[in-house]
Amino acid sequence: VTPTKEDEEKYQLYKIPIISIAKDEVGNIITQSVVALAITVELTKCVEENIVLDTMLKKVPAKVADTNKKAFEIGKKHALEALKK
Repeated sequence: VTPTKEDEEKYQLYKIPIISIAKDEVGNIITQSVVALAITVELTKCVEENIVLDTMLKKVPAKVADTNKKAFEIGKKHALEALKK
């Protein structure tokens, strides 16, 4: 997605490469939604992180829980880095 100049002027945008993060850092492109979820939770503070993480880990199969937790933590890290810019 490429925002317009108008969007860039109107909104606070954070350009975080979610798909690349999932593929290159987490090691599994399928985790892109978890990376995006973590970024959203960190940037908006719309819900408590521990509630989201605990609920997600209860819902995913045990064999992918560690990968999803890793994706969440990496997404959070990128959100925090984006906030510093």
